[in-house]
Amino acid sequence: MSIQRFEWGRIEWVMDSHKLKTPYPMSIGFLTLDAKQRQRKHIHYGEEQILYIVQGQGLQIIEDEEMYCEKGDMIYIEAGSAHETVNTSEVPLIELVISVPSGKVVPSSFVQRIESLLQSFEGTTIDNIDRLISEKYRSSFSQLRFPLNLFDAKGEPVIIGGPYPAICREKCGIHKDIRNCYLYSDAHRFTMAQRDPFGAVVCKYGLTVFVYPLELSGKMVALLQGGHVRTIESVGDPMLESMDRVHSGRIQAMLEQIQIIGQNLLNDTITKKLFSELDASHASLKESLDSQNHLEAMIRESEDRLYSVQLNNHFLFNTLNSLASMAVKEDAFQTYQGIIDLANLFRYNLRSVEKNVQVKDDLEFLENYLKLQTMRFGDQVEYSVEVEREMDKSFIPFNTLQPLVENCFKHGFKDRTNALKIKIEIRRDGSDLMIKVIDDGCGIRGRFNQDTLLKLYPEGMPRNNGLFMINKRLQTHYGDEYSFSIGPADPNENSRGTCVEVKMPLIMG
Repeated sequence: MSIQRFEWGRIEWVMDSHKLKTPYPMSIGFLTLDAKQRQRKHIHYGEEQILYIVQGQGLQIIEDEEMYCEKGDMIYIEAGSAHETVNTSEVPLIELVISVPSGKVVPSSFVQRIESLLQSFEGTTIDNIDRLISEKYRSSFSQLRFPLNLFDAKGEPVIIGGPYPAICREKCGIHKDIRNCYLYSDAHRFTMAQRDPFGAVVCKYGLTVFVYPLELSGKMVALLQGGHVRTIESVGDPMLESMDRVHSGRIQAMLEQIQIIGQNLLNDTITKKLFSELDASHASLKESLDSQNHLEAMIRESEDRLYSVQLNNHFLFNTLNSLASMAVKEDAFQTYQGIIDLANLFRYNLRSVEKNVQVKDDLEFLENYLKLQTMRFGDQVEYSVEVEREMDKSFIPFNTLQPLVENCFKHGFKDRTNALKIKIEIRRDGSDLMIKVIDDGCGIRGRFNQDTLLKLYPEGMPRNNGLFMINKRLQTHYGDEYSFSIGPADPNENSRGTCVEVKMPLIMG
């Protein structure tokens, strides 16, 4: 286990694919955010993350959208999303963090080939970027349309780019000394980027700085850092508002430029090192490399092949089982059951390639979700499931039930002092299948169907809204042959509670 420490807390890595050389490119760890602390805004361009709240409560802010979170919640963070976490409680906020390469901006097979080549030269190591080699790239840096800087493994600047935007010169005086910008100071270096092929951090004035570590054999030998562009909404500073917001296409082009420069720096440094080793040992370079041109051809080929990686289910489940075993040894049986339920949730989600599943399978997934919520809320939750005979064998779109029930927890628990009761009904209605999810929560005014659902959200549909996604999925599956409605549990609209009703064509196995 390796530990990274920050001014706001620490991350304990249970599984680090970089250091352990595992064939599964994934990192799993526990993030601890100390009481009343804030993990500053940052962006992972090369990794997507799943966060599971183990302890505490606070705010997850994704693309400036605040989301309250507490024990038992799961949050998905898409690659390229600006993210920060705030602990609003008096106790540490602990998250299980699962980071997986997104496949959007990931180094090619270049690194693997270079490391294999180095292993053929016994005793050959590279601890830093070659200074003379890097000087060749100074003109390349100056031709970029954004400032880019190169630092060696010790954090010392090798090439300082420019020019910097007016807000950087005015607020920080970065043109006088790059260390005037706190993102480049030793105390604030973005160390988490070493686990992400491409990361970024957002400064307090709202500018995004990209971070790209150059690594060999799991060791960082140099760091490319720069950009100083606006990728997020304004934070109210007139100087920031005067800058154009960079669109995703240009961001992608900038990252590709940085990546190519970094790979070429490594290529040239390694080539020089290998020639030095050859001269020292009087070995024949042709026996290990046909020529330097062959090496450069390999690099060009690798630059054209960016691979995508999927979360490996065997590795994930083995890791979660290991965590469950640790919980049993510590007599934390409730934690053990929670981890097992979480593993079952992940296992079911890996079936997302399936368009339709049997009701009984979706119910099993729902049961694992409800167990986690019961562990979270205790006896504040009461639920029942009624399935008409044979209807458990009918087919529905994958993961239909859980978002419907999640809506009860999201809205039904507001201002409650007694238990929240949830009832799930699944029955036949002529040639259709009827699904009802009823709660006795705070209720809803008015009734909405698939055509008027957007009117529920006068400020615009929130991201990742479960009801909205279910409605879209039903529309894709059945066209006009379905109905979707949400309204008061009591038709007279004079009591608490909400009822979500879904009707779709009955399909039996």
